[in-house]
Amino acid sequence: MSTSPRRSNAVLAAFSGPCLPLAAFGVALPVTLPEYYATHVGLELGVVAAVFMAVRLIDIGFDPLIGWAMDRTRTPMGRYRPWMVASAPILMLAALMMFVMAKPGDSPAYLFGWLLFLYLGFSMGTLGQMGWAAVLAPEYNQRSRVYGFWQFFNIIGVILILVLPTIVVRGGFGTYADGVKWMGWGIIIALPITLAIA
Repeated sequence: MSTSPRRSNAVLAAFSGPCLPLAAFGVALPVTLPEYYATHVGLELGVVAAVFMAVRLIDIGFDPLIGWAMDRTRTPMGRYRPWMVASAPILMLAALMMFVMAKPGDSPAYLFGWLLFLYLGFSMGTLGQMGWAAVLAPEYNQRSRVYGFWQFFNIIGVILILVLPTIVVRGGFGTYADGVKWMGWGIIIALPITLAIA
């Protein structure tokens, strides 16, 4: 028999809101940014691939370390929310530098440094939200609703970020490079709003 309250749809939607910008990062990192840095910024595709691979190899160690630290976090806000809050300025600055401020002639070191910084914030944000989800609905029969909302908002975030450059180009608002900048601004605006609501 359930001993924890059944979360309302509004609560689950508010909790899932940060999935919109986080999922946007999740799809932009492997799909948009490598091509953008190879064409607009002018780095060789092989160099871009090597930088992404190196950062991902380092990032493998982030998740268990952050998870270990989360398990030992004790604050009035709980265990996971402080990590999500802390991830926001990291991700916003990383989005600004990687999407908006990147320009032709930037070095591989620029890509490496900001990409590593971005993955640190991304790990903090996504692990914080997933950990919080387990606490939000500890009962087996409620957990599927939590993750159902979580997945729905992830898909919406993916769709919105993928169509944004096309809207910019087809709508006559700018070039594809401008569309990538709009992606960055969209993430920067959505992150604090969705996290505050959550």
